[in-house]
Amino acid sequence: MNERWARGAVLAALLGLTLPASVPAVLACGHCLEDRIAAVYDHAMVTEARAHRHPIVYLAVGSPGPETPARLARVRRQLAATPGVDAHSVRTDSDAAAAAFSFDPARLDWSSWMPRLRTLAGGGVRCDTLRVVRH
Repeated sequence: MNERWARGAVLAALLGLTLPASVPAVLACGHCLEDRIAAVYDHAMVTEARAHRHPIVYLAVGSPGPETPARLARVRRQLAATPGVDAHSVRTDSDAAAAAFSFDPARLDWSSWMPRLRTLAGGGVRCDTLRVVRH
């Protein structure tokens, strides 16, 4: 029994040393869907979109190289300039390579605009829908 207890204590100690080091990397990889959404989530924007019954779109922004603040600023400007998009709602995050915005469904038909969105930013930048939240 003492030998079993000793093995268990050694295993617990090893897990105690290695597990905390590995968990944050797994939970906050920056590439997971929820991590990308969380990076551009803004409660004030969500509250305002709900008040106006405007859907919110969360996007993955990808390109051959790393996402830069300048490239995401171009995505932000193009989204904000799109008729029907609530310009003040556009959010981007270069670390998560993500964007979010709300839009007026009376002015923007999401299903017909979505295919155009894929190449919205040009220059090899691709936008893919992560989630659309309708209220």
